[in-house]
Amino acid sequence: MRRITSLYLGGPDAALPDSILLMGNKRRLCADNGFVGVFPEDSILVETEPSEAMAREIYTDRVGRMRLADAAVINMTPWRGPNCSVSAAFEAGFMAALGKPVFAYMNVQSEDEAELRNRIENELGLELDRTGAWRDGFGGAIEDFGLPEELMLWAEARRLFVVATPDIYGDLTGFEMCLEAVKLLLASGAEGKQGRERRRHGQGRGSDVPPQDHAWSRSRFARIRERRDYSAARAHVARWPRRRRCAASPRSISRTPPGTRAPTRVLCKSRQRRREGHGQSGLVFNCAGAVACLTKFSARFYKRGSAS
Repeated sequence: MRRITSLYLGGPDAALPDSILLMGNKRRLCADNGFVGVFPEDSILVETEPSEAMAREIYTDRVGRMRLADAAVINMTPWRGPNCSVSAAFEAGFMAALGKPVFAYMNVQSEDEAELRNRIENELGLELDRTGAWRDGFGGAIEDFGLPEELMLWAEARRLFVVATPDIYGDLTGFEMCLEAVKLLLASGAEGKQGRERRRHGQGRGSDVPPQDHAWSRSRFARIRERRDYSAARAHVARWPRRRRCAASPRSISRTPPGTRAPTRVLCKSRQRRREGHGQSGLVFNCAGAVACLTKFSARFYKRGSAS
């Protein structure tokens, strides 16, 4: 988990009458929890008159701030309608596209308004069509998944806290819950990193055998194969010494019939076979009841052995 120090704070806060006080409170809460709050309105503009050039400058500055921030906390409180601010939706989508964690909160006046369908009904009215689907006053179909926001916005946020409060634009309970969620995310990532470091240094799970021991590697490979997790098996086999891959090639594993306890093994020319008079081209197949398939990798391995 990458370190999170700066939080991009999106939403319609700057348009509120008491925006300076609200943004100051958010900055203080971020500092108390060890983060730096970054607002879209923190930029210093070159343009002084409202124009298209100023709009382009503001857009470029805000996009740059989102790229530099480590995570985002978005205010998705309904703004001028049943949905959140359009700018907040864009900011949440942009941060999610960058692969950065997005946390969001939504303030509503009652529990009934916590569902998007009910807010649309209050704003525009709803009616059922012939198929039993809900449509708004203009005849447009609406999403009825029991979610507080459109499914794409709801799915983008790792946590979306809905708070019923009479002060929907000034209550910061949901914002504080988002900060706690960010701290929990960092704590879980730190624990995972510590566990990986302990295993890397031979502590904790599997510490009785060093990770470089190939007998331990083969036993772990067998457990992976029994779960039929071939992608994990391929990644694990790639770390083996080259001469050991022939005995359990990923391609031969994929050809192992279900229920077979051992993968197809291709053992190259052995001294015992030459003693028995099978010549230089003899191969020993141990297929565990399956039909052996000689893979390209095994063929190359055999040619190197015959040349030696």
